[in-house]
Amino acid sequence: MDSLLTDYPDDAQIYYKRGLVNFYLNDRQAIVADFVKCRELGFDQEKDFISNVVSKKYLVKQFTGKQGDQLTHGKDSTQIEIH
Repeated sequence: MDSLLTDYPDDAQIYYKRGLVNFYLNDRQAIVADFVKCRELGFDQEKDFISNVVSKKYLVKQFTGKQGDQLTHGKDSTQIEIH
């Protein structure tokens, strides 16, 4: 896919497909980079899926297994809000 992007650097569909591959490989940085790029290039399909995957709440859930509003921090257990 990288060679395709060399030949077609403005093809949003290729960034989306590569983002899906990285999603299944669990490469978080690459997922976000590809999905953000495909949206910048005008890719307007799967908007909800892409928004979900690149959101901070999704990141928190992937790494902790908890929702953002369930996280606590420090001795006083202050809740952390993630937007």
